[in-house]
Amino acid sequence: MSPPKRKKTFNNFLINNKAQKIKKKFVHKVKTKKDFYKTLSKEKHELETPSFYKQIFSEKSADINEGDINHARHISDSEDNLDKDEDDHHEELIEYDRSSCEESKKSRKIKSNHRSKPNPFHKALKEREYSQREKQAKIEAIKQEKEIRIQNQKAYLAQRKLTKKKLLKRNSKGQPLMKARIDHLLSKITN
Repeated sequence: MSPPKRKKTFNNFLINNKAQKIKKKFVHKVKTKKDFYKTLSKEKHELETPSFYKQIFSEKSADINEGDINHARHISDSEDNLDKDEDDHHEELIEYDRSSCEESKKSRKIKSNHRSKPNPFHKALKEREYSQREKQAKIEAIKQEKEIRIQNQKAYLAQRKLTKKKLLKRNSKGQPLMKARIDHLLSKITN
């Protein structure tokens, strides 16, 4: 006799559904990780630093190492010659400082003779500046148009107020003055 079948309850359904979701998530993560490492191995040569950057950084580190070596030699020489007078020692230090300054000047000149690498984003920067200038010009034009409209509206309202004032004038008996009204109508016809 087989064991009795359990009734499917809502809780069992939720538990199974949640387990399936977790499993799907896990499988998806594993697949994406695998794909990432595949593409990384394929594009490894593209991700390496360009040779001109390597050259620049190696030159800088070589200059720094040479300076450290010269400094260490000077210190060892000065320790061997402790028997000399302090004046001689002081003069050596001054000469070393001068020579190191001259070397640094020479290295700067050599570095300045190297043409710097052109900026790869130069074109994009120019386009961005151009677009910003265009936007600024548009904004200025819109502001000027708005100011002109506001001035015209103010002038129109002032003129309208004057004509209204003229048309509302009355004589001593309370009758409207016809001269102002006729002048107003004639000016409308002539314009």
